[in-house]
Amino acid sequence: MDQILLSLAQKIGLTALDVGARGGVNTDLGPLAAATNYVGFEPDPEECARLSRTGIGGGWKNVKFVPVALAAEAGEFALNLYSKRGCSSKYTARQDLGKLFARGDFYNLDKVVKVPCQRLDDVLQSESIEEPAFMKIDVQSMEVEVFDGAVKTLQEDLVGIRTEVSFFPMYEEQPLFAEIDQRVRRDGFVPMRWLENHEWRRATKKKPYSMADGALPFSRGQLMHADVLYLQHPEGLKTDSPKALRRLVRLGLVAACYQHYDHALAAFSIPAVRSFCQGELKLDAEQAVERMSQAEVTLGRRLGWRLMRALQNRFA
Repeated sequence: MDQILLSLAQKIGLTALDVGARGGVNTDLGPLAAATNYVGFEPDPEECARLSRTGIGGGWKNVKFVPVALAAEAGEFALNLYSKRGCSSKYTARQDLGKLFARGDFYNLDKVVKVPCQRLDDVLQSESIEEPAFMKIDVQSMEVEVFDGAVKTLQEDLVGIRTEVSFFPMYEEQPLFAEIDQRVRRDGFVPMRWLENHEWRRATKKKPYSMADGALPFSRGQLMHADVLYLQHPEGLKTDSPKALRRLVRLGLVAACYQHYDHALAAFSIPAVRSFCQGELKLDAEQAVERMSQAEVTLGRRLGWRLMRALQNRFA
């Protein structure tokens, strides 16, 4: 990350939300970790305590875990705890469909527990978490419900979302990609690219390019779920207040972390944002983005663009 952009992030502040923090930390904003407050939400109190106790590394400015489930409304819901804890959900799993893809054992129901839940907008206020810029969310089909409890945050603060989406209903009444996509587009977010694609094969848990035993050692699988990056469009954001300008600056910073340099430059080159950065903050963000893009070209030539593209196509 260019030092100018890191300095910019340190001056205006950056907060990343990790909704569904089980198992570890999302490191997408790692290049700006030193200027970023990381806030993880994990409803399992044991997992939340483990994360707080063991630490997460990464050089974040500040780390905080909140042991709460998020939903559209405050209250409680029944959480199905399945044998593979990462598959636990308020939705009822279709174990018969899991068996089609050699994963029926993932969805053995161990028990059902009542989980208190809150709206994200309310939690941010009660926890004094201001102006979050980025959200990673992986909550086993509750994404739309979390978004519905975060209307203010989506409309006024967030500039980037990394969300899991599903293409096949492993749970009853599960919202799929189309519904999640429509929900975030309502608040101005646009899809930028796939960050992960997960294919499931039948009769084996092996990934597509891992060799399995039997008559079909190799096969592509069926697209089951993926992670998608959404960003706000610079042209759709306001410039009429200091908070609005900070949001646009954060959009440029998040976009740069994901190497979307043209998107970052579009945000930084808006006249009001340029004046804010160069005048009040004394930093030239546009030149920093240009330097980062040019450095990628140098690196790409060194490694070979063809090799990079071949690897991306092979393992996407």
